[in-house]
Amino acid sequence: MSVLDNQKYDRIIIGGGISGLSASIKLAEAGKKTLLLESQNELGGKIRTLSLMGALTEEGPDELIIGYKKFDELLMHANIFDELIYPETSKFYIFARNKLRIFPESLISGIPSFNLNNIYNFVTSGLLSSKGYARTILEPLFRIKNFKDDLSVKELFEEKFGLEFTKNVIDPLFGGIMGADISIISAKSYIPYIFQVAKAGKSLSFYFSKKRGNRHFNISSTLNGMYGVIVKLKQYAEKNGVKIITGKTVKSLEYVNNKWNISTDIDSIKCSKLILAVPSYIAAGFVYDFDKKLSSLLSSIKYTDISVVNLVYKNYSVKLHDMISGFLMPSNSGFKLRGCTLMSRKWAYAKIKDHELIRCFLNRNSSKSEDFYVQSAAEELTQLGITTGYPEYYAVKIWDAALPIYTIGYSELIKKINEIIPPNIYLAGAPYNGVGVASSGISGIEAAEKSLSESTD
Repeated sequence: MSVLDNQKYDRIIIGGGISGLSASIKLAEAGKKTLLLESQNELGGKIRTLSLMGALTEEGPDELIIGYKKFDELLMHANIFDELIYPETSKFYIFARNKLRIFPESLISGIPSFNLNNIYNFVTSGLLSSKGYARTILEPLFRIKNFKDDLSVKELFEEKFGLEFTKNVIDPLFGGIMGADISIISAKSYIPYIFQVAKAGKSLSFYFSKKRGNRHFNISSTLNGMYGVIVKLKQYAEKNGVKIITGKTVKSLEYVNNKWNISTDIDSIKCSKLILAVPSYIAAGFVYDFDKKLSSLLSSIKYTDISVVNLVYKNYSVKLHDMISGFLMPSNSGFKLRGCTLMSRKWAYAKIKDHELIRCFLNRNSSKSEDFYVQSAAEELTQLGITTGYPEYYAVKIWDAALPIYTIGYSELIKKINEIIPPNIYLAGAPYNGVGVASSGISGIEAAEKSLSESTD
């Protein structure tokens, strides 16, 4: 007999990543009988914690941001707060003016502070030339001309802070993390808090100098890595009655008589409301048969491809200062590397006796082998003066469609999607609420809340 036979559920969630798990918990806490289906044999989506030489490292995100109320409450309910750990160092380099340079802590979200001590630290960092610093500090005198409904991150920062600051600071800080070109990233969607201040004609430096410290965020993980978050959420979901089935591939969806019929590889089941907590291109395939316009809009969301290379070196082969946790690279550096994290310095769970564990990010090239990425990362680390020799061990994870790119006009695209989405189906995940573990979790929570607010069952 199928595991789905003779079962009735109020809600079904397709997708067992952070957004799907978060949605399932919110629904279960509201008393809804909930089923979560995941096609892979493990939950977690892009969250993948790997064991390497007896230590842990990450093939996906390596940090969780604490400070978002809705997601923090979920973490507290699942007793995750008790297991959180924090980085042992947060200092990192940016490659600017042909050299790795310390990123000033005063540049929160890439915005210079007009506190005198912060200005000193920024000016002495060497990130910019004298002319570049002068133009950056004059930011309050510049307004964005002909402010459009949306503009790129590159356009916004070039208008406010100048070309050099944008190239040396913003490109690696935002583009390096996203693995995308900041000339196509929407400022309105990716950095809405900065966009709105600039749109109002205010000085970003003055505004954010006053706002610093008003809202507190912390970077964290668990002693079991990021997958420790998934384990605890799964336990809490099941404790609250959520039925979780992995290795179950959904083949098609059909909406008949106010019910969703979900056909899997071996059986089918009905429910009144459905949450798709999957990447937008997968959601596009699910809805294609009954809503080709929605499918087309979902398919138009672009993604970036990323290769993650974990390398283990003898500790004497790593030449960076002990307190440095990694570095970011601008897109025009000439290097394939977009950034690296020294995991064994940042996280307690990643320590290996007499060794250093380095996690590298490179843009994906579909024609290249795993050996190509290892060779490229090792050679460029040596070229940058970070390592000598070759790593003793390595592991490669190639992510096709790793992260959604919020291109210019993205908010209008999401608005159109929300306007035509059929009744009793909800979307959750990184394309709809922001890239990051907490943002994806919030997206799941809000999809569940919407389904509850529209409930007729």
